[in-house]
Amino acid sequence: NKVSQINQPEKQTIEAWDRLKKIGGITPKITFKDLIYIATRDLEKPERFIVKKNNVKIYSVQKMRETGIQFVVEDALRRLEHCERIYVSFDVDSMDANVSRGTGTPVKSGLYESEAFQLMSGFAKSEKVCCVEITEINPTLDNKKNLMAEIALEILEQTTLEIEKRL
Repeated sequence: NKVSQINQPEKQTIEAWDRLKKIGGITPKITFKDLIYIATRDLEKPERFIVKKNNVKIYSVQKMRETGIQFVVEDALRRLEHCERIYVSFDVDSMDANVSRGTGTPVKSGLYESEAFQLMSGFAKSEKVCCVEITEINPTLDNKKNLMAEIALEILEQTTLEIEKRL
């Protein structure tokens, strides 16, 4: 995203990034039509630019609450029908700041625990979901005595149980 570029990476970093992108011989690894953002609240200017330019589907937390979690899951899976496999990355930053203190960027008006469980459970039921990750957990920032890591573990456990049911 050179148009909205904030930093100038070192030459060595750019070369390493370019090598990583070519691993496995498949390039690109993902296209923008294969990308969906769910439970977003706060995008930085470069993110807004790239999302708008490439018509990436976004479901805000507010929109998700209006339409319902089940609708969002079904609509996202429908939009990804062309994908052979689906990789779900759950960023704990998407959760409400009252829960998500153990992360670098807690923001208000995020997902509640029950909504996160529903969302991840909904995706885990899909045969196409082959991998799930939970990101941005930082216990050193958690002023609630590791609450965020415990919630993330619960989400992962519930999601894993849902995946096991379909295997």
